[in-house]
Amino acid sequence: MCKSAVTSLDACTPTSTAACEICFNEAVYGVPGYLRDALDLDPDGDWVDVPRTAVVRPDNGTLAHPPAIIYSPGHGGEAWSESAGHAALSTQWPEAVVIYLEASRLVDHDGQWRAASSPQLGDPDWSPRFPHFEAASDHTDLAYLEQVLDEAQSLFSYDEQRLYATGHSSGGFFTLSLMEFMPERFRAFAMLGAYADYGRDGYGDTPVVVARGKSPQARPVLSIMGLCDATFPWSPGASTCGSPFPAPADRVHETVRQLTARAGAFVPGQDDRAYLDQLVAGAQSGGMGSTSFAPAKTHGRAVDIRVYPGGHSWPAVADFWVVDYFRSHDQALSSGPDPIFERGWAVPALMSAVMP
Repeated sequence: MCKSAVTSLDACTPTSTAACEICFNEAVYGVPGYLRDALDLDPDGDWVDVPRTAVVRPDNGTLAHPPAIIYSPGHGGEAWSESAGHAALSTQWPEAVVIYLEASRLVDHDGQWRAASSPQLGDPDWSPRFPHFEAASDHTDLAYLEQVLDEAQSLFSYDEQRLYATGHSSGGFFTLSLMEFMPERFRAFAMLGAYADYGRDGYGDTPVVVARGKSPQARPVLSIMGLCDATFPWSPGASTCGSPFPAPADRVHETVRQLTARAGAFVPGQDDRAYLDQLVAGAQSGGMGSTSFAPAKTHGRAVDIRVYPGGHSWPAVADFWVVDYFRSHDQALSSGPDPIFERGWAVPALMSAVMP
């Protein structure tokens, strides 16, 4: 039996109507002894059962096959506290199943065992944090996610073509990774406080699916950024929120170029940064700056960018933005067959437009 991480919650059943827990053991090979001690795991044997958990807020039962959202929290975020802090994802879309995930406590974001000296030992953090071939390993949260989705589908019969993914900070990077590793499972993505300037930190520029010879599939993307993000400043090394605003906002501009290239949307040129002024002006004057990059190809998808006058934290209003965004794509189903799941989008040639 899995050792429940949230003793105040009942295990999910097909008749659950309140927040409940999905809990299972994940068999992991070769866990170092210091990690077994730190996490109170079985000290013996090559394989060890590692408890994994997710918290679910069920749908209201009005639909036989409801839509579903997965939420991946930032570093250190635990499923139960995140489900309370982001209950609006459920209350604003009561017809949807909302699944709050919790990352592994065993590995760093590059898939390597957490070091014994790490000050973050025992904190949940996502792997892979970046969707790159070099960072891929056998120790990732992808198998955990697949099992959570399978368990939730068997319990709540969500519509597998109406599954959406969102995340914050490290969980936002994990959401970006899902766009590369398993886009076919999701209808649209949204992330906050995560940036796709992949080459900046030495992870390389080639998406893992391209490196493995697989064509990515384009999906609609909403990227939300804080104007005064001190964790990931718009221009690395610059002050985070001044007047005039620090130029050239390299991190944001490269993120937009990477996302639009992957989605098959119009890619702004290296020196085409006028839209950044629009985003900043909107956030400074009206509380939100927004712009959209339309599809450039038949099977491309739009990329939406929003900027708010805050830092790295997830503002409460972002729950509403994300739900509205997902609902807008969900409503497209009522107008007839949607080609989004019918074919992939071959991006390697397009990616050359934004790669150095």
